[in-house]
Amino acid sequence: MDPADYRITAEHFWGVRSDPSTYSFGVMWRPEWESYLLTVPFRQIGTGTAYVVAGWLRLGHAPQTIADVARTGHALVLMEKLAMALGLFAVFSATLDGFGVVAAFVVLLALAFPPRMWRLTEDMLTEPLLRIVLLLLFAAIVRLASSRQARPTLAALVLLWLAVQIKVQWIVALVLLAAPIAWAAWNDGKRRLVAAVGAIALAAPASVMAVSYIGWGTLDRKSTRLNSQSRVDISYAVFCLKKK
Repeated sequence: MDPADYRITAEHFWGVRSDPSTYSFGVMWRPEWESYLLTVPFRQIGTGTAYVVAGWLRLGHAPQTIADVARTGHALVLMEKLAMALGLFAVFSATLDGFGVVAAFVVLLALAFPPRMWRLTEDMLTEPLLRIVLLLLFAAIVRLASSRQARPTLAALVLLWLAVQIKVQWIVALVLLAAPIAWAAWNDGKRRLVAAVGAIALAAPASVMAVSYIGWGTLDRKSTRLNSQSRVDISYAVFCLKKK
């Protein structure tokens, strides 16, 4: 059900609606679950938004039919693979510049031939997008380790902000990285960098609350998510039992 969950959440937020039959394309789906997702900000909109954008690029409009869903899925997988290649190149280049050719090839081999769970799949889940963000984040941190410049610092924080739009739990990583960066920048007298780091760190929860308010009419996403989690698990189990 996850692919349909991400789709309907983003389509609800952006005001894009498809034929309801497309949500059950290849997965178990029930109208009751759709109604539930439209009342609770259960998913981040990043993954579904990537899907909608892929549809516009591939079809010239948001996917509306089962055939559109299939074509958009193939286009999104291609975009993810190209982005993955770009991420690998970024890591290789950053490691090469900072630590030499041997380290660059060792890192590239470790990332280019990963375990099965790391590889891209044909499914539209969050993991491929998060892997791409992680590769680019790793490249930014490698450059940050070798040069303490503002550009890779801000790039790393912006990438974490993007990760938050895919999985809200990444706010923790953003705070853990922003705090020492801001402290080091303050000690170095880089007040503008401190302000920029603070702005990005605050933009993450602000964007999550804005999405929740615009799409679902609530600012309290955290309590809504926590209070609804048990109901989500129970509802999912009930739907599975009814399906059987």
